[in-house]
Amino acid sequence: MKLGLQVGNISEPPVGDYEVVDFNQLQNVHDASCEDIFIGDCLDYSENREQAAAHVLSKIRYGGKGTITGIDLLKVCSLRKSFKISDKETREMIYSNRKCISSMSESIAYLKQAGMKVDTKRVDGVRYCIIFRRPAPNEN
Repeated sequence: MKLGLQVGNISEPPVGDYEVVDFNQLQNVHDASCEDIFIGDCLDYSENREQAAAHVLSKIRYGGKGTITGIDLLKVCSLRKSFKISDKETREMIYSNRKCISSMSESIAYLKQAGMKVDTKRVDGVRYCIIFRRPAPNEN
């Protein structure tokens, strides 16, 4: 199953042939049933990011992959510190209905701690994208 998560109309929508599921209805998806899951920036709209991430990661089957995107808090702070963006732009990037925000390095650290293997990581401006996979139990 290719699953694309979305929080109402406020999160980044999945692009491609994903079956779109509201993030709040994820409990209806069986554990280890997804071969590909687009998480996007949905974790930014949850009260407890780590708990939400653990719930999402449990839906990925062995060998399955996932994609997380978001705004890199460290990049935003760096741009603001160097006066490349205004206070208003900073607030719009950080808040805009988000309940939490993280950096790419924080997301990567959490994925690795959860046993995921990061395949691709990139930053474009303030946005980041991480593509990862859940390794098979016997994979090193």
